[in-house]
Amino acid sequence: MNGPPTDTLSYILTLPRISIKRVVQEWNVFFDIQQTVQYEIYNEEGVQIGMMLERKTGKLGAISRQLDGTDRPFCIDLIDMQGNILLSVTRPFKVIRSHCKISIPYNGMGNGMYSFTDNRWKKNDRKYESIEIGECNEKWTFFKKKYELVENGRLFGKIKSEYLSWEFPIFDVNDGSKCAQVTRKMSNWQIEMFSDGGIYSLEFNPNGSHSLDLNKRCVVLSTVVAIDFDQFSLHSKDESGFDNSYY
Repeated sequence: MNGPPTDTLSYILTLPRISIKRVVQEWNVFFDIQQTVQYEIYNEEGVQIGMMLERKTGKLGAISRQLDGTDRPFCIDLIDMQGNILLSVTRPFKVIRSHCKISIPYNGMGNGMYSFTDNRWKKNDRKYESIEIGECNEKWTFFKKKYELVENGRLFGKIKSEYLSWEFPIFDVNDGSKCAQVTRKMSNWQIEMFSDGGIYSLEFNPNGSHSLDLNKRCVVLSTVVAIDFDQFSLHSKDESGFDNSYY
């Protein structure tokens, strides 16, 4: 059971550029009901190569989505098109700043965890072991967007972006070179105005001078989820409407 997930993860994350599209959900648009988040992943040719799916956690999870909005705890799985879990991004309840942990299934144990039935992906209840490989931590700051990227306890990258910027360059902490970049792309105005749907471009090694290993690329991918929840999910804020991203 070692082959497909590792091979697919390597394929997805060794591409120079991928697009990550947050799926527009009708119940969110028309009834302001928060559903589990879904993202579609595409290569440069526009071929879908994976999904990122927020796990459902029963009735309590549904209540938390409505009351806590983007501050809610979540676990989002990256899966390939065969339903194998490649990695997971987990975040506890957000208090001021978000702290995401990234883990990968142990020895291929995430194989076949999802199946595509009734025109949607469903996760089975089988248990599996995973290994934590890194973190993406939002940092306290005034009117800036800052994140620190950690692999196995060691800081390797930082994001520092202006408050209104849609570009999030990731810089190596050792030499200051840009090793990756997340960019929020403009969708059509209806999507931008009435939903949290959107498209992100993730580019590795944009300057051609810095290559990241697979574990670091997993952490970099998780920044897309963190940035989407923290900075661009304006329609999914908690019921108070309070936006703590200024602080």
